[in-house]
Formats: sequence, structure tokens, C-alpha cells
Amino acid sequence: MDGFIAVTQSKYDCCFAFFAVEKTAPFVNSAFELGCKSILAGQMAYRKALDLYAKCKADNNWPMYANEINMIEMPGWALEIAGVGPGNML
Repeated sequence: MDGFIAVTQSKYDCCFAFFAVEKTAPFVNSAFELGCKSILAGQMAYRKALDLYAKCKADNNWPMYANEINMIEMPGWALEIAGVGPGNML
């Protein structure tokens, strides 16, 4: 929404809407309007991200996501197929 305003140089009093249409018959459709609080939360989140990007670019410092090694696992369904899921724990 802010991008639209920046590009068109116009203010509008409008909502942000989603339209969902099923891919198969009977092709039911629905419209959803995003609430003001959600729009504000999105604006705050992207503003924070843009500010961080500008700081990283200015300082030429690109911090990592984490400073330590993090343990990850395959999804449970994949572990189960491999034979090391919940019923086959090592």
C-alpha cells in the first residue's frame, strides 16, 4: 500500500483485500479485507527490515542469523520413512 502511494503520489482511503478462488468446480470464491491492525503490523515490520538493511549497507556489516551452531532435524514424516521416526527411535 505504501509502495502504491510512493509510485502514484496519491493518497487513497482504501483497504487491502485478498480474493481467493478455488481451482476446481464449483470455483467458490471469497473476499477478505485485511484489518487496520494487521496493516500497521506489516508496515512496522517492513520498516524495521528496511532500516536494518540501510544500516548494514552503510556499515558494510552483514550479521549472521545466529552466532552459534544450531541443531536441525528432518521433518518427522521424513524420519519415519527413513526408519528413525517416533516408533523407531535410536
